[in-house]
Amino acid sequence: MGQITVSSGGGFAANPASVAVDANDDTVYVANSYRRTVEVISPAQTTGSAGVVIPIGPPSGANDQGLFGIAVDSTDDTVYVVDRNQTPKRLWAINGRTLTVDDTVALPCDADLHDGDAYLFIAVNSVDDTVYVPCDAADANERARLIALNGRNLDDSTAFTSASSFVGSGITVNQTDDTVYMAGWWHPVNDAAVRMLSPSPLALASSLTGGMSEPQGIAILDDTLYVSNLNTNVAMFNLRTGASASVAGTSNVGTDVASYPSRNIVVVPSRNERIWVVSGDGLLRQTITTSGFSGSSAVVARNGLVYVGSNRLQASRVVKVFAPTVPSPPTSIQGTAGYEQVSTSWPMPSFTGNVNSYKVTASPGGASCIAQAPATTCVVDGLTAGTPYTFTVQAANSAGTWGDPSAASAPVTPLAPNPPVPPPTYPPTAPRDVTAVPGDGQATVSWQAPESAGSYPVTNYQVRTSPGGPTCLVAAPTLSCTIGGLTNGTAYTFEVQALNGAGWGAWSNASAPVTPGGSATPSILIVDSRRGTGTDAGRVYANGVTQHLTSATVQTRVKLTGEIEYQDGVVRPLDPDGDFAWTRRTNKRVHVYYQADGVRSNRVIIAAR
Repeated sequence: MGQITVSSGGGFAANPASVAVDANDDTVYVANSYRRTVEVISPAQTTGSAGVVIPIGPPSGANDQGLFGIAVDSTDDTVYVVDRNQTPKRLWAINGRTLTVDDTVALPCDADLHDGDAYLFIAVNSVDDTVYVPCDAADANERARLIALNGRNLDDSTAFTSASSFVGSGITVNQTDDTVYMAGWWHPVNDAAVRMLSPSPLALASSLTGGMSEPQGIAILDDTLYVSNLNTNVAMFNLRTGASASVAGTSNVGTDVASYPSRNIVVVPSRNERIWVVSGDGLLRQTITTSGFSGSSAVVARNGLVYVGSNRLQASRVVKVFAPTVPSPPTSIQGTAGYEQVSTSWPMPSFTGNVNSYKVTASPGGASCIAQAPATTCVVDGLTAGTPYTFTVQAANSAGTWGDPSAASAPVTPLAPNPPVPPPTYPPTAPRDVTAVPGDGQATVSWQAPESAGSYPVTNYQVRTSPGGPTCLVAAPTLSCTIGGLTNGTAYTFEVQALNGAGWGAWSNASAPVTPGGSATPSILIVDSRRGTGTDAGRVYANGVTQHLTSATVQTRVKLTGEIEYQDGVVRPLDPDGDFAWTRRTNKRVHVYYQADGVRSNRVIIAAR
């Protein structure tokens, strides 16, 4: 994809032996071995030259590797680099924010440099800021030594020294349980092993052996330890079960291995112009060809770009940058039917290859949806209810390259949408102002219409008598009825309820008690009060009945809105049955009652227009 040039000159060739990445911002740091400089590659940079060049010391000899191991503590942006060709060997701390050297300390290691020496890799525990450097002990047996330094104060250090002629090389820390893993090798090759050390105090816990020749780079992905066997293959150790195996298809690997947990991959540079990309299940998923270039150190940034350095003596002394890998197809696509849609889900692919997004496609029709990683669910809308659909999922890397589609899901049939929920309906409220006028074995009951008719027009009214007795049922808009069959001398009350399309409403308050009797008691009762409708809406009506009056007329008493006192209205004559009628043209609210022979009727209120 690209390459980045690191500095050279003054008779000293570029030698980008090791690379490290800041997991917070994707800044890449390069240990330029011969030049003894740390050089900075900006996030997402793929071409040109390294930016800031930080000198660590004078250049080393033409073929003497100076700086080698480099690591970043992303919690405080400190960069640590080891110089293996100074006497004594040294660790340097660089402030990644100011890009200046903060501190340096001499390492208690063998001062000589020879073929058996470790490459001085380096690892950082970002939880407690401990820096680990493996090297040779300064004794006759040149035993392996692991130095643990306080990243806040490099003069504060402890060390573990192996009891055998075991030479430490690769180093990594399990950030979950703080266990330190140190890969080592020594001739003969059957001494190859990975030492597991407890951190506090620094002590040997156990060793992993088998499947290794000259173990160099080492990395952890989930519960698996990956080890690069120099010039051979990649070995794996399951840290839960202890089982070991080799990654089939890898060969002639270099001195490093880099894990990328969020994408579930391990990247291993080889010495035969290849980069092996291994998934978390231990399978070789991709081979990146690096024609004319053999890498020794690799890192993977969050954007999926692979940066590879090399300490090999070759014409191309640059940091190579390779495009994100292409994800493998997801598997086990599931679908859940919804209303004209299907909710799909799938597990993360076994080889994520820097997944940036997923695309779900429905068949038939091609309806689709996009999910941004790390989400693994997506809802496909616009489907036809009753039609079976299958779904495939593709994953794309951060460069926008789509992998192969998955196998189709089982058919899923979207549902028809629910019918709309009808609005709630309400019966009328209770009728108002219930009154009764007693007669001989009967009573005439009248009332006012309910305050609210409810969801539908009122169609009927029903009157009930207490104590239990006869009832009556009238059609609206009638607002009175006469109930017979009552017992003279017994007091009765009456309640009224109204009916509309939603059902019967509540019963009204009971009327005042009345007692039917045989005597001729004079009475006046308004039984029909209303406002006209349509073109007659400007007129009000109040009609009634009388019993046992001596007068042939009744006096209308009227009060309009805004008036305080009732005023005499027209005198209305009684017909032979004792009934009377009254009307008046007004748009105002009207209060009306009648009187005659010292008897007063019930009062009615007719609403304004």
